[in-house]
Amino acid sequence: MKRKSCGVIAKQKDENYIRLNGGAVILATGGYEGNQKMRYKYLPGLGKFLDNTEIMGRPTNTGDGHLMALWVGADMDPLPHATMFFDANLAFSLHIGAWVLSRQPWLNVNASGERYQNEDAPYGYTCRADLYQPGKFKWSVFDSKWPQEAPNMGGTVCERIYPNSPIPPFGDVNTCKEGLEKALEKGVAVTADTIQGLAEKMKVPVDTFVNTVERYNELAKLGKDPDFGKDHLKLTTIEKAPFYAIKVSPNLLVTLSGVRVNTNLEVLNNEGKSIPGLYATGNVSGGFFGFEYPVHITGVSLGRSFTQGYFAAKNAAARALKKA
Repeated sequence: MKRKSCGVIAKQKDENYIRLNGGAVILATGGYEGNQKMRYKYLPGLGKFLDNTEIMGRPTNTGDGHLMALWVGADMDPLPHATMFFDANLAFSLHIGAWVLSRQPWLNVNASGERYQNEDAPYGYTCRADLYQPGKFKWSVFDSKWPQEAPNMGGTVCERIYPNSPIPPFGDVNTCKEGLEKALEKGVAVTADTIQGLAEKMKVPVDTFVNTVERYNELAKLGKDPDFGKDHLKLTTIEKAPFYAIKVSPNLLVTLSGVRVNTNLEVLNNEGKSIPGLYATGNVSGGFFGFEYPVHITGVSLGRSFTQGYFAAKNAAARALKKA
């Protein structure tokens, strides 16, 4: 039996149900980032690491559109599904200047005081590495030379976005100074006049952290990073007091995979045939991203949603008019 979609049955706030009939239905319900069971199923090996981690996007996005489509025979993207991570730590909510400063590719260490990654990798990849660290967080460590060094850091797409930036690609240094002060006041950042003192405030093993900083300084002066392959232009010494560290945590912004669609945005069943009258757009639709959001393409997530929404509506309207 070939299934088709011609309406929606929904529960209202008063617990009563309402039925809406029409010639077509468009699913535009976002991802399933707020659904733990779906994260476990469609993000194998990653789902459990997202427990007790902030959902930065919309926790209310619980995959309702995906589930409704599956109920009428839709086919889902193959595993693993794509995600969009963001290093939106507490500094983000405190002050945008503190957030921008913290996400530049300074030295990153975990709760053990150890360096564990190339800090200049796209933030989707660095966030995944952060998730596997003790406590699921890192410290972004730099010294008092940061106002001179930060404008040269660059970063990947969103890492260098800053409103009304007079110093591209980084941003306004005075605003970042203000943000750093707010982060220090709230305890999101710490500062000290010695590396040992900084380690104590970070509550990481002092000897390990001192050795990590010494090794990092050695690499910065050498101009090469054989340990993790970081761009030598992003290697800066940590030797001028006072020293700073900002606590950063990775967050899941949205999930990006969904039900399979064709070029008309019609939802497909497991035989690759369209389900008449059912369309999907944005993060409930699939076939667009693989594994991780490509942060080197500015605006591709919004661009996808705008474009798909336009064509899904156009095609759905044409179908409804034809049946009227």
